[in-house]
Amino acid sequence: MSAFSQYEGPVTYTKLNQKTLFVGTGAAIAAATTYAGMLAFCTSSDSGFVINTLYERNAANTAWIAITGMAIARLASDTTSINGTESSGLSIPLSANANYSFKAYLFVKSNSSTPRINFQVHALASGAALLYVAALPFASGTAFSSSLGLVTAVTTDILQNYLAALDDSWAIIIFGFITVGSTATTLQLDLKDTQTGDAVKAGSTLEAVPVA
Repeated sequence: MSAFSQYEGPVTYTKLNQKTLFVGTGAAIAAATTYAGMLAFCTSSDSGFVINTLYERNAANTAWIAITGMAIARLASDTTSINGTESSGLSIPLSANANYSFKAYLFVKSNSSTPRINFQVHALASGAALLYVAALPFASGTAFSSSLGLVTAVTTDILQNYLAALDDSWAIIIFGFITVGSTATTLQLDLKDTQTGDAVKAGSTLEAVPVA
């Protein structure tokens, strides 16, 4: 018997899974035989897994943990609003079984002398929760309304009836924390206003960072 006898014998699927990176769709990862410390790279979003994300199996072999760094979305061009609630154009996919701290830097320009411009966190997938979100607005005009403080529900106004003057340009920082359950979700900021033509300007960004 050689010193390497424990490694001898046929190369099996089980042995390869313990020693190499598994690459496949979300559905394939979900169906795979798993081992503590196993790595898996997702090629297609499905079954709670997000495309282009690397996952590690935890020590107890009970859950996948996404290995991701900061994700940043940037507006390449202005998002011009209609009268109502719609996407600001900024969104980031969030992996299952993870916690995220997020921050947005928004540049906004009004198109009316009496607009009411606001932002909301879009509805999340089942099992995900918005622990809080708050805003810090900076206005160049005279009409200004404060933040509502900590908001803890999605599809809820973050600002307190922000009133801007015609052609007023302003900025806002939005920050918060989201927990994601067994189903992956998307963090999306929605623009809510009562005036067509208001705009979230190019260069606005949304950042999400996974945290313990």
